[in-house]
Amino acid sequence: MPELPEVQAVASYINDAAKGKKIKSVKTFRKDLRFKIPPALKKIKDQKLNVCDRYGKAMFMHIGKHAIVSHLGMTGQWTYRKQQKPEKHEHIIIYFTNNHELVYKDPRRFGYVDYIQKEKIDNYIIKKISGMDPTKSNYNLKDFKVLIESKKTPVKAFLLNQKYIAGVGNIYASEILYKAKVHPERLCNDLSNEEIKLIYKWTKKILEDAIKLGGTTIRDFYVHDKTKGNYKTRLKVYDRQGKKCASCTAEVLKIVQSGRATYFCDSCQI
Repeated sequence: MPELPEVQAVASYINDAAKGKKIKSVKTFRKDLRFKIPPALKKIKDQKLNVCDRYGKAMFMHIGKHAIVSHLGMTGQWTYRKQQKPEKHEHIIIYFTNNHELVYKDPRRFGYVDYIQKEKIDNYIIKKISGMDPTKSNYNLKDFKVLIESKKTPVKAFLLNQKYIAGVGNIYASEILYKAKVHPERLCNDLSNEEIKLIYKWTKKILEDAIKLGGTTIRDFYVHDKTKGNYKTRLKVYDRQGKKCASCTAEVLKIVQSGRATYFCDSCQI
């Protein structure tokens, strides 16, 4: 599933390709994805796509006084191209007046779109996302420390909970804890002040580094049809079970936590 860096890569791609383009019409090819597709999308016309920004894993395409909200789910993908005949699994097409189009494709349909007033974006983030975004100004050590110290859950589960930290998924959670040298099964309220500071630091740094490289492509993620994320070459533990740890001679281990694979070094992470 695309995490914060991958979603940022897509938002940047949309800005580079379609920012400022005038919309002729919007067509939807089914009634729902994960949730119902707002019928109001089909009424958009004669307006420019002003900018596409992001909070956590959600993108906001600003169009006039409204915004299209897009969550990519597991296999969602936006592609800007010359107008052509729709292909399989293409569910939404934004047509521009320059004979190009922005197409949303999602084979597994775990993504969703919404359509809201721009003035309600902040409230939407609070209600629908709610967690601190490590790349935004609301991410600060004081609030992070208060929040993590109050939880009795395993630290990996804390990082994955979008109500706490918006944008971290399974790949980066394992990488963050490896860099912080914290075992993924440790309970949040058992962490030392120094460990909390390290988790806070590496959460921000790893996500920002991954953004610079366009995110991580393991299997399904592409920024658009052909462009992959290049952070995979930087991964230290994720999907590397049985291989030597980058810092010692121990092997990288894999366990399952709440149905999700976790990768770590039992020697480095305590």
